[in-house]
Amino acid sequence: MEAVTEALTIDLGGATDVGRVRELNEDSHEFVHASAGEVLVLCDGMGGHASGEVASRVACDQLVTNLLTLRLPDARELIYRAVERAHAEVRAIAQRDEAKRGMGTTCVVALIRNGALWFGNVGDSRLYLLRGGVVKQLSVDQTKVQALVARGIITSEAAATHPDAGVLSQAIGQSKEIEPYVVSEERGFPLQAGDVLLLCSDGVYDCLKPEDFTRFLAPQAASDAARLIVKEATARDGKDNASAIVARVRAATSVLAVQRQPGDTQPEQIAFAEDPAPSAGGPILKLKRSRWRTPLLAFLSGIAVMALASLIARRLWCGGTTSASEPQNGAQSKGQASGAAVAASDRAATNQPRAGFDTPPAAGAPSASASASASAAATGGPKPASGATLAKPRPTTTSTSLSGSTSAAPPSTSTLPTATIAAPSPTGSAAGSSR
Repeated sequence: MEAVTEALTIDLGGATDVGRVRELNEDSHEFVHASAGEVLVLCDGMGGHASGEVASRVACDQLVTNLLTLRLPDARELIYRAVERAHAEVRAIAQRDEAKRGMGTTCVVALIRNGALWFGNVGDSRLYLLRGGVVKQLSVDQTKVQALVARGIITSEAAATHPDAGVLSQAIGQSKEIEPYVVSEERGFPLQAGDVLLLCSDGVYDCLKPEDFTRFLAPQAASDAARLIVKEATARDGKDNASAIVARVRAATSVLAVQRQPGDTQPEQIAFAEDPAPSAGGPILKLKRSRWRTPLLAFLSGIAVMALASLIARRLWCGGTTSASEPQNGAQSKGQASGAAVAASDRAATNQPRAGFDTPPAAGAPSASASASASAAATGGPKPASGATLAKPRPTTTSTSLSGSTSAAPPSTSTLPTATIAAPSPTGSAAGSSR
């Protein structure tokens, strides 16, 4: 059973055995993977007291429930409050039932969050850490003998054979007040890939030595290691209940699935960071995504598509306008000046008047060219040479009346391009007219 905590994978397993002497198993243990972290609890009911199995079961349930439901930012305070509530519940049950008076239990608690460990204990249930082949006890026994060791009265070696070695100074459900031992580091105890945690009752550590822990914990999965330790402890002694929880810390070295956002075209960038403990495990996997690249590429692609579409639409619009205007403008073509000249030649050849500008003269009336020539002669203006051409401004036009005089016509609503027209006169010279 595994869970991923940042770049670390926590593998959990547990086992218990009643032993070869006792009829009841007064040990209780539970471990939970939760969104808030991993919770590990082991309780050892006090042998020789009434309802030790009830005390351990109630305390274990209360500890797990409170560790998962209490919302406290400080993990140390969380452990302390959870122990207090479990202690109060055990005492309340003992007071309500005469047969359960005096029941009690020890406990050891571990809480893993974001790659760090917080722990606490009441009584002599223990927590060990195996790191780099060395086993170290993290918990502190709450016994009378340990108090003597702390004050320097006896040594740790002498404490192992002291006659009061099993006398507790703290136990859940016994005294009115409870004072659990809780890790002092606010940020917890940092874990590394390759670390192995062991929570166990005295039925285990009284029978096995630290080198035995190293041998059974190192190669196996958490569940297998817990079973092997309990089995070995029972085989060597078996006079007490034996229980163990094992938590193996591993580096997360692979990714099973990667979720991509819609429209992603860039692959995930995978970078391996150095392991804080290279000798204890492999590299730690970290994912880094260049999140700005995909939106930028999409934005630039959109601009390019819009520009191309605008260019195509503009070409089509201009082409359509030119094609549609050609029938309406009659003789006007691509080149304005040359087109006007061609139109004039066509009109001269076909002797067709242009609508809106050329008004056919009435019968017997002089032509426009003759009237213009006569007008020019009367005013004394210079007469252009034969074959000469004149530019005709289009904004204003004139029309020739039936009597031969000219009058100004209102400006046309459409502006026509300037054209050059050559018209033969009866005398062989050209006459210009501003139309």
